[in-house]
Amino acid sequence: MQKILIIYASETGNTEEMAARIAEGVQKAGIKPAVQAVDQISIDELMKYDGLMFGSYTDGMGDLPYIVEDLLDELNGHDLTGKAAMCFGSGDSSYGLFAAAVDTIQESFVRYGAEIIEDAFKVELSMTEEESNQAMHIGESFARKLMNRA
Repeated sequence: MQKILIIYASETGNTEEMAARIAEGVQKAGIKPAVQAVDQISIDELMKYDGLMFGSYTDGMGDLPYIVEDLLDELNGHDLTGKAAMCFGSGDSSYGLFAAAVDTIQESFVRYGAEIIEDAFKVELSMTEEESNQAMHIGESFARKLMNRA
């Protein structure tokens, strides 16, 4: 059975809500995901999973939150080859670079060898009802793609 980890960094609860809806979709596909805040996961634990779904808010003018930056720094030098990945997050377009942290995390995953199997998912501040449904669909789709890879 494939194992999926949903990691998130959330300042206002928006990205945490996205993670929860994505997790519902993963469960709908038949996999019980682990859902962890970024400050509660170690690299050793992260490496035990086949699928990594990472969500974050974007800080300031397109920056990673420090806690996410720290985890990505720790990930440097680890080989994610064979792992499937997808990134998501909330942002505020009034700051210029909309949800840029999502792109930075995805670039790091690719650099370390992970395969992106689902497009990045970004929302403006908090999810609409339609985006909430989309988040659930993304979780289900990711899980099914991961199962088909096995």
